[in-house]
Amino acid sequence: MTRIALFSDIHANLEAFQACEEHALHEKVDQFAFLGDHVGYGPDPERILDRLMQYQDKGHIVLLGNHDEACLTGPQMMSHHAKDAILWTIPRLQPEHFSFISSLPYTHEMAPLLLTHATAHEPERWHYLNTEEEIALSFKASTQPITLAGHVHHQMLYYADQQQTIQSFQPTPGQAIPLSTRRRWAATIGSLGQPRDNNNASQYAIFDDVSNTLTFFRVPYDVERTIYKIYHRGLPPALAERLIKGQ
Repeated sequence: MTRIALFSDIHANLEAFQACEEHALHEKVDQFAFLGDHVGYGPDPERILDRLMQYQDKGHIVLLGNHDEACLTGPQMMSHHAKDAILWTIPRLQPEHFSFISSLPYTHEMAPLLLTHATAHEPERWHYLNTEEEIALSFKASTQPITLAGHVHHQMLYYADQQQTIQSFQPTPGQAIPLSTRRRWAATIGSLGQPRDNNNASQYAIFDDVSNTLTFFRVPYDVERTIYKIYHRGLPPALAERLIKGQ
């Protein structure tokens, strides 16, 4: 039996990470999978990467996200605040952080799951798994019946019905959802470090590979401390305001 905690879009938010880590361990998870965008926006990129390097050394799964990649390639195609945050992040990272980021894969398969930051279809292009077209392409591209992703900063579940029409479902936090492997499923597990649904509580999920259930969670954290760090470490103030509003 394996219970897998799925963290995505941590965005250098140490307080949110610690709260969700504690919550997941209380839920008796066996494994962690980190689905990318570990840095960007938040004030603790070094400490988050240090924690993920430790987790990877213990056999846990760590994937690449577009904000992580931008630390290697530059943030040319990013929005104004995202670009400013990456330019703030890069000089704070050590050579071992860059080496770690450069080693991360785009996807990971562990039946019945395909894990990705963006989509199963062209994961390196950073498409958003939130349109019928992208969901259909991911279903076609994935060799597994269940695709779990981040990137979108919202928690949603999608499936193909008997007519192969894409249906969507807004999950209720704490409610285990059975995922029959006779269907195709895709889910965005939300953002641990920067939710964008007008609720600043962290988002993550747990997959149970015995019952084939996916449970979404919301976890409050010390958002005021993260906001204080953003102001005092020289990041754009708009990033603090965004956390307050959950946007």
